[in-house]
Amino acid sequence: MKIERERPYLAIYCIVRDGDKVLMLQRSNTGYADGKWSFPAGHVDEGESLTCAASRELKEETGLDLAQSDWIFRTIMHRRTADRRIIDVFMEATNWQGQPVNTEPYKCSALEFISPANACIELVDYITPVFHSLSENVVENYLEWGWGNNND
Repeated sequence: MKIERERPYLAIYCIVRDGDKVLMLQRSNTGYADGKWSFPAGHVDEGESLTCAASRELKEETGLDLAQSDWIFRTIMHRRTADRRIIDVFMEATNWQGQPVNTEPYKCSALEFISPANACIELVDYITPVFHSLSENVVENYLEWGWGNNND
């Protein structure tokens, strides 16, 4: 009998920096973490590279065009929820042009550059350690969330 193995869901998160500020969006009308803040993000399509997915998601959610070569790896998180195992990849860009626009107002109530050092916003829970590491210039290459072994 062949055992069916669960494939983890692969998600990409776009950390776009402007000096000491980071581009964040406030979720709304999605049924998940509405009212909380996160980085622009989404799933990685079948056959799509991580940098291609980052550029696509950022364009879809903010209108910003970034070349795949503009992204650098920030961190990876292995996350567990009640019904899914997820690999979250966080990519960072500091080289970009243009003005971000909320292109998905039906899913996002606000889009702003926010300083992690003095932010008073409610974050999507698992985003918190990555967001706060940005103000401390600490790079944690690997994080876990939902496995019961940290502050999750």
